[in-house]
Amino acid sequence: MEMSCLLGQQELEGLIDRAVKTARIGYLQRCLMKHLEGLVVNYDLTVRDSDRSVIQFQYGEDGLAVEKCTYLKEQYYPFLIDNQSIILGQDEYSRIVDICGSTKEKQPIIKTFKKIRAWRK
Repeated sequence: MEMSCLLGQQELEGLIDRAVKTARIGYLQRCLMKHLEGLVVNYDLTVRDSDRSVIQFQYGEDGLAVEKCTYLKEQYYPFLIDNQSIILGQDEYSRIVDICGSTKEKQPIIKTFKKIRAWRK
């Protein structure tokens, strides 16, 4: 009888703990949404509050829409492939070469590595 009571108490404590965590997360989410609902991106690309004060001068971290960037064109691919050791950095490049033997095998890995590296910046 004691064992079942103890197990029931532990289960009840778990449910209460979960309910408290859910309530805290819900409250934080509600507060965040209430603060963010007044923000507006204007035509001049500034982010402003409901009282028209500037929060951010350009929307986004650097003001660039990645999907609209035209700096990487097909004509630049041979240059990038020829200079990939300099672009990646010698240590990173040597690790990739050690992992992959031939050029055909390492191209997908280098592309993925570049995407991850660009995403981190």
